[in-house]
Amino acid sequence: QLHIVLVTGVIEKAGKFLISQRSLDESHLPGWWSIPGGKVESTNTVVQNVLEISLRREIMEEVGIEIEDNPKLISNSTFARSTGHSVIWLVFHCFWKSGEAKALSECVEVAWVGLDELSKYKVSNEIVNLINLCSRETTSKT
Repeated sequence: QLHIVLVTGVIEKAGKFLISQRSLDESHLPGWWSIPGGKVESTNTVVQNVLEISLRREIMEEVGIEIEDNPKLISNSTFARSTGHSVIWLVFHCFWKSGEAKALSECVEVAWVGLDELSKYKVSNEIVNLINLCSRETTSKT
């Protein structure tokens, strides 16, 4: 069985994390807040660093920002989409490099939030746990 590979980023900037609100037209969790990312597209050529390239592209397309080099893989899991497709989900801890975050494709709003503000948004426990993990990682480095 083939898998869809999904790359997403927990993007950090000055102690805040970027979340984006999913379109109300989405089949999965419409209107919920999540982290930006998207599918790794198939290519006819060999592409080195395909995960990082795809992550950068998807973040730029969805929220219009550039991330620092060397995002760190923090989570990998698999799930079945409502369509029946199997998905491999890779989550990276990223740091903002440039650009102003805005809702571009597939999302309707964006927000930079601290851990104390997450409860004000409709966010899945899984996303909250990923943001907490990145927050602890950053805190332990300082």
